[in-house]
Amino acid sequence: MSATGISVRGVEMVFHRKQESQVVLRDVTLDVAAGRLVTLLGPSGCGKSTLLKIVGGLLAPTSGSVTIGGRPAEEAVKARQIGLVFQRPALLPWKSALANVSFLNEIIGGRGAKGAARTTAERMLDLVGLGDAGTKLPEELSGGMAQRVSIARALALDPAILLMDEPFGALDAITRDRMNSSLLDIWSQTDKTIVFVTHSIAEAVFLSDEIHVMEANPGRIVETLTVELPRPRTAATLDDPRFVEYERHLRQGLVGGAIEGVTA
Repeated sequence: MSATGISVRGVEMVFHRKQESQVVLRDVTLDVAAGRLVTLLGPSGCGKSTLLKIVGGLLAPTSGSVTIGGRPAEEAVKARQIGLVFQRPALLPWKSALANVSFLNEIIGGRGAKGAARTTAERMLDLVGLGDAGTKLPEELSGGMAQRVSIARALALDPAILLMDEPFGALDAITRDRMNSSLLDIWSQTDKTIVFVTHSIAEAVFLSDEIHVMEANPGRIVETLTVELPRPRTAATLDDPRFVEYERHLRQGLVGGAIEGVTA
């Protein structure tokens, strides 16, 4: 499936609890071009995950619209254009890595689909570097390996869009760096459009074509930053003076309140 873009227009999200209303998102507008890798960066509570769930069709916005490849988000979900990866892998503990990856395709395909689903699952495990771990149960996998199985499971459906909600946030720093490099390898091979939620400035700069910076109360985008660092990105990228400058700019804005007049 060819890459597909995302359009978000004037999205607002209000949660009503008892006698109170909380505005979680206000007037969020953004575009993600087909085949790009972008991040939503901001502190906890700024609505990053809520926005991702709206894009993924898991929540309906109070107002505004989301289109995926020109069609409403709910239609894109039905067409299986969207894959989701969350912070916790949520693997079925009694199934092997291979069976976890093939499970959804087996259900969708019905009788006779098992062979094709297993073949696809094997390819996806190879893609994420776990071709030799197909027989392992989730309890036998490290945190990074389990998250790679989760990514393989999402990719097995061949979605045009991959939405990732802080997928490496629970990993140690070394594993997280390795997973970031692995994700870039996967992205370069699959032609997917990726939206990645994070609160790590360094992670956002390392991964992104564009960074949408968010602030809270209510959640909104306060800056969109294009990252003009050459690809492929490696450990050497972290020492590039431009990388350091992007980090400095974002940290000053998010912590010191310099982005678009935001106050700390």
